Amino acid sequence: MFDLTAFWEIFIKLIWPLILIYAAYLHKQLAHIMQKFEELKESHYEFKASVNRDYATHKNVAELENRLTAVLNRIDDKVTRILEHKRNG
Repeated sequence: MFDLTAFWEIFIKLIWPLILIYAAYLHKQLAHIMQKFEELKESHYEFKASVNRDYATHKNVAELENRLTAVLNRIDDKVTRILEHKRNG
């Protein structure tokens, strides 16, 4: 029949060490995954900060458009005056 003592000997000498080795392997893999996760999280936060710092907002783009339009209008006025002066003069 079933010999519990023999099973216990096999379990203690073979199966239990294999379980412990596998558990240590899983722990190492989990620690590696957690380290990668932390690196990705830090990289994500740095990217978000970069986006917030470097990319223009709608307000900034509107202000730039208004300044550019004002400069182009002044250039247009100057060119118009020069052309009128040449026609009249």
